[in-house]
Amino acid sequence: MSRRRGGAWLGAGPTLAQLFSEPGLVATAAIAVLLASLILTGTPRLLEVAASEDLRATATDPGPGQRNIRVEVTRQIPAGPAGDPMAMVANHGAQFARSQIPRSVADVISDRTFVVDSPRFGLSPLPGEEPSTPYPMFLKLRYQERIEDHLTLVEGVMPSLQEPVTTLVGLGCPTEPDEVQRVTEQLAQGGTAEGCSLEEVPLVEVVLSSETARELGLTVGSRVVMEPDSTDPLYFGVPGEELGQVLVLSVSGIAELDDPSLEYWYGDPTLHRPAIQQNADLRIVRATGLISPEQYEPMGIALGTASWLYTWRHFVDSDLLARSGIETIRDDLAGFLQLHAPVAVLPENERAFSQLPDLIEDHLLQRRQSVDFMAMTAGGMVIVLTAGIMMLAVSITDRHRRSIILARNRGASPAQLSATRLYQALLLTVPATLLGFLIARWAVPGTDDTVPLLAAATLVVIATVLVVVSALPLSRRRLGALQREPTGRPGASPVWLWVLDGLFFVVAVGAVLTLRREAQGVERASAEGVDLLLAITPGLIGLAVGVLLSRLFPPLMAGLAGVSARRRDLVPYLGFRRSGGRDLAARLPIMVVVLCVATAAFAVILRSSIVLGQETQTWQAVGADFTVRRLGEGSVLPASLDPAGLPGVVDAAGATLYPRARIQTGSRTVDTRVLAVDLEAYHRMTQGTPGDPRLPETMLEDGGNGSGSLPAIVSADWPIEPDPTPGDVVSVDLGAIDPVLVIAEVRDHFPGLPAGEPFVVIDSEALERLAGVEVAPSVAYLKAPPASEQPIRDALAQESIEFEVSSRYQVRDDLLSDPLVEWAKTGLLLVIVFATILAVVTGVSSLSIGSTPRLRDLGFLRAIGLDDRGSLRLNLLEQLPVLALATVTGALTGVLVAQWLSPALGIDRIVAGIVPVSVVIDWGLIAWMVLALVAAVTVAVVIFVGVDHRRAVTNALRMGGG
Repeated sequence: MSRRRGGAWLGAGPTLAQLFSEPGLVATAAIAVLLASLILTGTPRLLEVAASEDLRATATDPGPGQRNIRVEVTRQIPAGPAGDPMAMVANHGAQFARSQIPRSVADVISDRTFVVDSPRFGLSPLPGEEPSTPYPMFLKLRYQERIEDHLTLVEGVMPSLQEPVTTLVGLGCPTEPDEVQRVTEQLAQGGTAEGCSLEEVPLVEVVLSSETARELGLTVGSRVVMEPDSTDPLYFGVPGEELGQVLVLSVSGIAELDDPSLEYWYGDPTLHRPAIQQNADLRIVRATGLISPEQYEPMGIALGTASWLYTWRHFVDSDLLARSGIETIRDDLAGFLQLHAPVAVLPENERAFSQLPDLIEDHLLQRRQSVDFMAMTAGGMVIVLTAGIMMLAVSITDRHRRSIILARNRGASPAQLSATRLYQALLLTVPATLLGFLIARWAVPGTDDTVPLLAAATLVVIATVLVVVSALPLSRRRLGALQREPTGRPGASPVWLWVLDGLFFVVAVGAVLTLRREAQGVERASAEGVDLLLAITPGLIGLAVGVLLSRLFPPLMAGLAGVSARRRDLVPYLGFRRSGGRDLAARLPIMVVVLCVATAAFAVILRSSIVLGQETQTWQAVGADFTVRRLGEGSVLPASLDPAGLPGVVDAAGATLYPRARIQTGSRTVDTRVLAVDLEAYHRMTQGTPGDPRLPETMLEDGGNGSGSLPAIVSADWPIEPDPTPGDVVSVDLGAIDPVLVIAEVRDHFPGLPAGEPFVVIDSEALERLAGVEVAPSVAYLKAPPASEQPIRDALAQESIEFEVSSRYQVRDDLLSDPLVEWAKTGLLLVIVFATILAVVTGVSSLSIGSTPRLRDLGFLRAIGLDDRGSLRLNLLEQLPVLALATVTGALTGVLVAQWLSPALGIDRIVAGIVPVSVVIDWGLIAWMVLALVAAVTVAVVIFVGVDHRRAVTNALRMGGG
């Protein structure tokens, strides 16, 4: 049913007929609303899923020693009953966990194990036997709960309790076999020997890993003497007579252990392989052997008052953590760790260690940064799509101009027309928004609906208001004025509108300045919530520049039209005159194109910055495509190794790392890392890559010849005062070499060296020339493609098992697999695609706005002799200048916004950067985007003219005067 008001019939039929009279525009508007709904309702769901995956990765990707909790104590816990000697140790750990670990933390712990370590012993051969190796060896004994499930005996048997054995003890005992036998017989018969006695000592059986046995030179059945290593802190306070206790070690078996990367091992490989410290002059092996529970009590008696190290490992379940209140866990665990920090407790009390609070904090900061990127992504896309909806609404209104004027002639009031428009808007927006919500809910199930429902309702309100407002000029303007202005082009805008547009621009600039000031202040502690100002500012700036350009463009075109009026040819004059329209329909394409291109350019810059930021982190973490080291920090590489000859290696550079060098400036001395690297080869390898250290010219040109000193790069993070400055002279102790250094540059980081720690970088070849000795490399930097990784590892494994290979490509894969980062990059890519498409659609749609008067004018001009070429020129002059200028202005706006907001974007946080990441301007890609948009609009204009030139004269005769 329809009702008659003021002489106008406005029923459901006419309302729907009017709406669907332009099916192409209506369908496009509905698709724009659908896309906006998908973005607004899908983005929170995707972020929830990505945040959950990232939190699981936070609790699984770092090493077990970082993501879990370790509690240790130094004392001697009594043994349990004969059937369970380790019961007291297990009970002690369980009681501490129940009474001390916060409930929120205990709820996410899924498993616990304990480890018992003895003090360290020095190994030496039995009297009369040759040493198994020519270098010092040390061993500690360990029992690890449930170890039987994680090893396979390949030779011998598991250790057991054995009777004591008789051996010579004392500093005066002989070493020659014949003398040993003679003294042993002499002492057995009741005789004496100065400084030597025949005693019964405990026999300790152990199981060693294959690698440990090989490094110690021991086999099944081998026996060596164990003497307490008094430098071990576990012996501190032990009387001297107890430190003289001697034991005999017997190897009962050789075992293969499970993969050390398994959670059970807690990232501790000491049972698998010994720690080796090696340089050109010395090699020290520190190993660990496995004992049985039955040996724990006798060993405790034998060691007297010496302390043992007890460690309880608490494993955090990633799924439980992801479903818990991680902020509460972070705070509770941080308080627990502070209470039981090593510096806050007595040596015999429990100490707790974990990096989980820091990992959670990093996750929360990254999540907050991702939320901000989500807000900027969604905000940019929604603003762009909203502008597109407004553009399409204006186009629909322009097409309905004649019917609206006709309805007003028949008595329809502005309220009735607005109500009709409201019905049409609801019919256009509600189904599309609901469909987008349902698609997002289907695509990302199991997520919260609260925020998506609120976003969908907001979209309906905004889109409806835009559709209704677009028709207000026609429904509220005086009918006589509308009929006298068939072109719909009013005169100059009132001054107050100029002032309003100016204020809008000032507000946008103020938002940028506010964000920059906040970025330079104290970092926000909370990781919750959305930074709405950051979310809307890029779109706000783009819209403000679009509004300003739309205001400035008409006077510019009017001036060009005035200049063109002197020509005999009317085409330039008419083209520039029509291009400079002042009404909303003429200004809107300018604003939309500027906004779309600015948003796309801004997203291109952010995405390029994230990609380059990830690449930069890989170079900082590794220092090259691959690095090769020997087990044991600072251990030199074997002379037989030829890094450049490894499979697939394109180039190589050697370096020597001094991990504990001492540098002296004035009266102050501090430990630091010194890296002596072949700078010429390293510069050649890294030149043109994100890892290029950009070495000072003095270090590449001046090798220290004749100066008696070496130019050096030093860290800005220095624990001494005053801070180092270029030109300072310092000395460094490298053991046998103590060169004098002149600081050439002070910087925050250097590829391959830990950020935030003191370091010094010098040229290894210059060091050799200055010192007059050969410096053996301990690090090899390799340049090679990703496919060479496994061949390099295989070739090194054939030479020795001691090599460690670090891969930049593996680090990159780990960074690329971060859910939040991948989400941000995908979202930015969608922004680029949608904004670019909408900019093209806007340029094409602008041809349809005002098409009726344009066709009439074109028809009249063709009737008086305008040819096809003139028609094309007229349309190009009307459309291309405004759209080309809007495109270029939008691209420059996106670049400026990215630079202005650079301090507030926090790109290094979203890529989990260990070094700062700056905004990168990809001028080439932005230039291609601008050219593609201008070319697309040019093609659209040509096609438009080709379609319409045949209808021009006929339409002019049909329209008459308008």
